[in-house]
Amino acid sequence: MLQYLRAAVAQKVEQLTRNEQVLGSSPSSGSTTPAGGHPVGAGHAFCVILAPDTGITFGKRHLLKNWRFWLGVVISAGLLWWFFHDIDLAGLWQGFAQANYLVLVWWLVPLTASYLLRIWRWKLLLDSIHPVRFVNAASGTMIGFMANGLLPLRAGELIRPYVVARNSGYKYSSALATVIFVRILDGLVIMAIFIWMLFLVPFGGMVKTGLAIAVGAVYVTGCLALVALYYRRAPVAKMLSLPARLFGKKAREKVRTFFVNFGDGLRIFTHKGRLWAAVGLSIAVWGTAALSYVPVIQAMPFAHLTPWFAAPFTLAYVCLGVVFPSAPGFLGIFEQFGYLGLTTCSPAIIEVFGQAGKGMAGAFAILLHVTQVLPYIVVGLVFLVREGMSLGQLQRGRMKEVSGVNAVEALRDMDDEAGKARE
Repeated sequence: MLQYLRAAVAQKVEQLTRNEQVLGSSPSSGSTTPAGGHPVGAGHAFCVILAPDTGITFGKRHLLKNWRFWLGVVISAGLLWWFFHDIDLAGLWQGFAQANYLVLVWWLVPLTASYLLRIWRWKLLLDSIHPVRFVNAASGTMIGFMANGLLPLRAGELIRPYVVARNSGYKYSSALATVIFVRILDGLVIMAIFIWMLFLVPFGGMVKTGLAIAVGAVYVTGCLALVALYYRRAPVAKMLSLPARLFGKKAREKVRTFFVNFGDGLRIFTHKGRLWAAVGLSIAVWGTAALSYVPVIQAMPFAHLTPWFAAPFTLAYVCLGVVFPSAPGFLGIFEQFGYLGLTTCSPAIIEVFGQAGKGMAGAFAILLHVTQVLPYIVVGLVFLVREGMSLGQLQRGRMKEVSGVNAVEALRDMDDEAGKARE
């Protein structure tokens, strides 16, 4: 498999190198030529993994064979069945009919602030390695979120650094490291919110303690691993590359080099001011995100029955659900986890309204899904047009989800080609 991958990559790189149109700004290609006039190596190399003639494309046929895609579809279908089975449909329509949509529109103010803070935070991390324009960070962020909403298998997490590497001459692996670091920061903040909310809602103390310890252990371990990868880069990279020796010395060396480059993307650890600023911005990101839930709650007829912490609690519940695989757009996740989060912290809704209250809570969950996902899809599509790209190119441009050395080799090849283009 590795030999086949190398041969396919070499063949496609040679083909793209010969074809100036592919490296230029041709609409049919996935690459552009920036202001400097040099072809963008990361986008160029990214095409290597998706070329139809390599046999490792991520097209429809391959998507239908991907078990993770089907697992997400099954989970979404199950959650939607559970959601509609549990709620009262008459109450659902009542909730939509009685909602105050003039109050609801205010959700855009904190939501916009949340995404501006997200972009600022990512730019702060990217700038610790190489300066990036705010608009390029914004483009990568919004196209990545849009891809998560429209493409399967959370494609946006890989597309986001791809867009920045494509525009800024970044190493893909370094940009990817900043995305993972951002996700770790997000996880820590959500973990703190979730643990805090656990102690505001009455249920068993042992359950609370167990959940708090489990959630905390996962993210603390992730943070320690990133710190170790940066400060002890060589030995940690060597250790992480040990499984690759099954594929030979050359494969192991590629894996080791990738993790060394990946660690370079964690240079934020040497900028203490930027690091603490990123932590502060992460708190602000999720604080404003929670505030964007408030107008949706206040627009509903049961708003007076909800506690002050209903918004952050529901946010924590939805974020917990997002951990699970799902169909594109987090279908079923927002509905069921939004419903469960709200009714868990606000049992008075069902106590006062009865079965109709379940339907009203269901209407809230659907409105929450639309208000949280639709804006970044629209803005992401605008940035996509600005980049001269299409959804088809993003779908083809997403790296194939392969295991072990193959994925790492693909990333390593991207970095090599980006370096050659910058030279």
